[in-house]
Amino acid sequence: VNEYTLSINRISMVRDVMKLGVTPNKSRTMTLPEIPEEYFWDFVRGYFDGDGSAYAESPGKLRVVFTSWSEQFLKQLEARFNSLGIVTSLKRKGYSVKNKGTGEIETRYSWYLWINTRDSRYSLYIEMYTTPSSGWLRLERKFEIYKAYIDFHFAS
Repeated sequence: VNEYTLSINRISMVRDVMKLGVTPNKSRTMTLPEIPEEYFWDFVRGYFDGDGSAYAESPGKLRVVFTSWSEQFLKQLEARFNSLGIVTSLKRKGYSVKNKGTGEIETRYSWYLWINTRDSRYSLYIEMYTTPSSGWLRLERKFEIYKAYIDFHFAS
């Protein structure tokens, strides 16, 4: 994994960079942005394309998950999904990494928001992929996996 770190030790420079919108540890501290309602599902689809996964565990069985280092972000997304009847579960997974500065082994955590039920996976698909703006901007590979599942279970 390529990982880069920029260390700025001068307090005045740190403040200047933060004024420009750079957030320390953003991956771990981000929150769900305020999004106009008409763009919410476009945002979800874009986030899913970047940090989500849809994979067939077996024929007719699909796993759908959103990932983040930020528990707060996924809790906010979970609350929004749950308010719309999309059933989810939030889980944490720890893994060990070597601290490049100290050489010590540390535990870091990733968060996973699972879409739990067949009906919830269907609702999410409908919202992400059948809204008016959804047809032209999506990651085709994930869409095709998801669509095959929907066709298997819900085609009339």
